[in-house]
Amino acid sequence: MIDQSTNYDFSSLIENEYDDLSQRYLKYFNKSSLSASYLFNGPPGIGKRYLAKLFAKLLLCDSYKITCDCQVCSSINNETHSDVLHFDTDSNCDLNDANHRNHDSDGSRAIKICQIKRLNRISMLSPTIAKYKIFIVNNLNLMTTEAANALLKTLEDAPKSTIFLLVANDISNVLDTVKSRCHIIEIPPINFQKIQKILSKKFEISDKEASDFTILSRSRINNASQLINNQKNTDAMSQIFFELEKILSAKTIDRINFAENLNAIYRNEPALFYLTLSCWEDWFRWHLYAIHNIEIAPSFFNDFNHFSFDDILNNLKTIQKFKEQLTSNVNSLVSLQILLMSLKGIN
Repeated sequence: MIDQSTNYDFSSLIENEYDDLSQRYLKYFNKSSLSASYLFNGPPGIGKRYLAKLFAKLLLCDSYKITCDCQVCSSINNETHSDVLHFDTDSNCDLNDANHRNHDSDGSRAIKICQIKRLNRISMLSPTIAKYKIFIVNNLNLMTTEAANALLKTLEDAPKSTIFLLVANDISNVLDTVKSRCHIIEIPPINFQKIQKILSKKFEISDKEASDFTILSRSRINNASQLINNQKNTDAMSQIFFELEKILSAKTIDRINFAENLNAIYRNEPALFYLTLSCWEDWFRWHLYAIHNIEIAPSFFNDFNHFSFDDILNNLKTIQKFKEQLTSNVNSLVSLQILLMSLKGIN
């Protein structure tokens, strides 16, 4: 199980990387005319939420600097500011909505329309202490179509004192109508060598270890720092790779049993479940890179002769299709069974 009990503060690792980006928008945010909604797009774990909080501080703090530790900036960092509200897949719903149901029991991890209805209701309220009421909506790409259409209406009808900072891991999964209402800010990842150097210096580890953690985290500094700081996370990834090899060597009945186990993880430990899917994708990509003689794999991974090029691509497409299905109200167990039965096995 991934240990999320520690709130890792990695802002000091990336603030210099994003200082130029923040300064680029500082003058823009000080203008009297602001966009009502901004969309931060980029891969997971590269600092999008950090930047969203940074922009919230630019809007609400009169003397904002990167290192500002005033009460306003501190409360935004700690997510306790009364006018900076956070919404995600696990946010509370509008319990007065006639269509509301217990989402813990249906197994779906998408952002639902009853959650957006609550956001809509709160967005109509005036700020309590600040000039603006700011909503940071994470995982925008995991929103159901119904919820996205409701969000569109919220973006259109919100008062001028309300600003939305939307965060997406994959903008291609966001409705075009929602994107058209937003000022889109693409967040570039920090390059591989720079992350490797930062990790080696910050955590006093060897270049080889820093390289492995950079690869395992997909060059995402937040994920890398969590892996280094908590051995449980690294052990969990090792177990995932081991179990994937067992699945790919298993017979039909065993794959069905694996699907039942994964479905329990999906319902009870979603963070571990999505880490599992990411590890699977990485495992197949490392094989793909090896076929093309590209040396992008951790040092412990050296067995590249299991699959043909077509099998690797088919498995990656199968996993991607499954991930897209999870944003709909599908039967997670049946979908997992289909996924595991569809994966090409080890030759």
